Amino acid sequence: MKIVDKVNECIAKGQTVFSFEFFPPRTEEGVENLFDRLDRMAAYGPVFCDITWGAGGSTADVTLDIAKRMQNVVCVETMMHLTCTNMPLEKLDSALAE
Repeated sequence: MKIVDKVNECIAKGQTVFSFEFFPPRTEEGVENLFDRLDRMAAYGPVFCDITWGAGGSTADVTLDIAKRMQNVVCVETMMHLTCTNMPLEKLDSALAE
């Protein structure tokens, strides 16, 4: 089911809709700190989670790691907020495929 469909379903049921947006931490400690808290944040029932991809792909690997964990381990629907400025097409295609 697409995220927009999940949002529309909640609205139709009169439920509150909210999501989380994460900016990838810049340090390894920050990444581990975020990973340690994902389950607690997911317990609040967000409809989805958005992970920001830094301009020029500066945080591409961290963004993918966070998105994979949120989607596949924590089981919250996840999307990447891709910033395509100064990005080679191959890198975008690779990120989307992954």
